[in-house]
Amino acid sequence: MSKFYFATSIQHFAEILYHKQLTPITLADASSGILFTEDRKYWIEKIEAQNDKDNIEDYAYAVNIELEIDTSFFTSLMANANTGRFSDKVAAYHKRVNKNISVKKLDVTDTNVLCLLDVYESDETSDNISQLWLLKVSNTESKLWIDFTNNIIKMSCPGGLDGATELATKIAATL
Repeated sequence: MSKFYFATSIQHFAEILYHKQLTPITLADASSGILFTEDRKYWIEKIEAQNDKDNIEDYAYAVNIELEIDTSFFTSLMANANTGRFSDKVAAYHKRVNKNISVKKLDVTDTNVLCLLDVYESDETSDNISQLWLLKVSNTESKLWIDFTNNIIKMSCPGGLDGATELATKIAATL
């Protein structure tokens, strides 16, 4: 089992609290999914790098979420030609080190895929390497999203902006 992290808005965290399960976010291309990493520092830096806002609800990244998931689930998805994808950047890494890649590159039209977007150094992981992942789904009823959420062993909130979790809890009570 491994821990993975992502950061999200107060509104999205309120939805998670209300539904008592992870819900996807709308991605830049209007699909749904989630970006996550093996290290929490990546998201803390994202939270801290945001421009100051007048209202705490306006921050894209306000709450840090920790997921505990069996890593064999990711291994099986990446080994499957229908669901495993590499970004151009990761494919280029493999090419540079003369590794034969059998994983398809992510296409902008792909949905219901798990994509390894980046690999980078991190002092928070045991091997000092972290990965940025994208789980991209068509909707919450997709088999991939259901399987992903069913493989979450534990979900917690290790922190966020001051007052963010409290406000999300209040919002969740009104949904």
